[in-house]
This record gives sequence, C-alpha cells and structure tokens, in this order.
Amino acid sequence: MRALIARVDLRGAVTADIRAAIGEALAGGPVVYPTTNPSPPPSPFRKRRSHVAAFVEVLARHGIRSA
Repeated sequence: MRALIARVDLRGAVTADIRAAIGEALAGGPVVYPTTNPSPPPSPFRKRRSHVAAFVEVLARHGIRSA
C-alpha cells in the first residue's frame, strides 16, 4: 500500500471531497463530520519523547553518532 501511495499524486487522483458519499454508503444515510478534531490533550508520559532531538540524545548516550 505504501508503494502505491508513494507513486500516486493523491491531489490529482481525488479531485473532490468524497467523505460524505463514502459515509452515506457505509452508514446508509447522511453523515456529519466534525469541524474540529476533538483529540485528547498531549500525554505527560510522552513529553519530550516524541521529538527527533530526544531520539538523537539517546543515541548519543549509547555511543551512536547521527548523521
């Protein structure tokens, strides 16, 4: 799947927002999509762990040089 997506210009392949049509086909009636993403707040456990700098720092502590 990744290879296929990498070869296709998705903006040219899908020229219209078809979410409503897909939702209607799957749900059997009109669907409504939220205007905002009600995601949860950032996890305090993952603070500073999801950035490249933190990963490079761990590599350096173990003697692995980054390019």
